[in-house]
Amino acid sequence: MVLPCFTGDPPQGRHRDPQGVFGVDAEACHSFLSFLEVILPIRAKKWAKDRDLRGLEYIPSYFPVGETPFRCYNEEKGGDVPDHFDLVFLGVGNGFCPELGNNNVLLQGKDNSLLIDCGCLTPLRLIERGDLREMEHILITHVHSDHVGGLELVALLNRYSFRKRPHLYLHEDLWDELWEKSLRGGLEKSQDGNGQPTVSPLSDYFEVHLLEGEKPSFSIPGLPSITLVPTVHVKGKPAFSLFLGDSVFYSSDSQLLPPTLGLDQEPLSAIFQDCQLGGPVSVHTTLERLSELPLEQKKSIYLMHYCLGYESVDAKSLGFRGFVPRGKKISL
Repeated sequence: MVLPCFTGDPPQGRHRDPQGVFGVDAEACHSFLSFLEVILPIRAKKWAKDRDLRGLEYIPSYFPVGETPFRCYNEEKGGDVPDHFDLVFLGVGNGFCPELGNNNVLLQGKDNSLLIDCGCLTPLRLIERGDLREMEHILITHVHSDHVGGLELVALLNRYSFRKRPHLYLHEDLWDELWEKSLRGGLEKSQDGNGQPTVSPLSDYFEVHLLEGEKPSFSIPGLPSITLVPTVHVKGKPAFSLFLGDSVFYSSDSQLLPPTLGLDQEPLSAIFQDCQLGGPVSVHTTLERLSELPLEQKKSIYLMHYCLGYESVDAKSLGFRGFVPRGKKISL
């Protein structure tokens, strides 16, 4: 489940939003949103109590009176399926190889983009590219420093410098590790303009979307649907791989070999798979195990999340598409 979120600009007279979703009258909008200001916090508190979200509040100030609601999206009513999309690899290294960057990617469509994971090195990479200020959507696959270590900085910059709240998507199983054990210490306590202490939930920094169920899916206009699939990374620790649309698989961090079929039960067109080059024990798929896959499947596999020394491995001669270079944009 994903809560619908609305954003907008103050209307002046009759106003139509740029995406053509709503045509609204400012006075009518004002009255309607005044009603929402009253009723939605009540519903939100009941929902939070039912879901045991431990203080995560979604609604209280999300509908400022006088603002026009823009596009609403969720896993049931997302945008149209795009003709193509791009994956931009901000980094391709494993957690111990900062030279290659954190294995985080930008999923880019015509009008929107989604950052998949935000490791400790990724905010600087986004700043170098000029993408950080415009970043509106972030998805977290699991809680390790090379996948969430940059979120605190992103949260602070957006709240205090950019004055906006990006959308943050995560499975509900990740909530405790992400907020209680990773971000809370740096984000919860601050002070206001009068020097008085304040307490802020994560929803003061992001519009938080908790995904629930075994294989939840959500959509963002202009991007393929994103489906989360439970995987095994570190035993006993929640982690998720992704389907991008029906036919592209993104492993994130996983010990499991990739599937052969997509959500449409057709062979996958592309597989982005983490790859450990060696070592007796691994919380990732190893090159040795991946090399044993059928040649036809290996032709679809791009290797990522690797370490230094990869130059000595001829991945293409083993049947793979190769190691994804840092900064590479792959069109799908």
